[in-house]
Amino acid sequence: MAIDVLVARPLTFVATVVGSVIFVVSLPVAATSHSVKDAAQIMVAAPAKDTFSRPLGDFESFLNY
Repeated sequence: MAIDVLVARPLTFVATVVGSVIFVVSLPVAATSHSVKDAAQIMVAAPAKDTFSRPLGDFESFLNY
């Protein structure tokens, strides 16, 4: 649990922020290729879910993405 709080959560939070920025920048390309939903899921939703809703110390879902 300590590793989760000290290492994994901060890393997934950074991944959420960076993924959000990259998603916004790539939005015109994703829109023209009709892949906005997929891009949002991979770049924003998955890291955010890991950061904010994954149970503390549960790395099973963390390792599957």
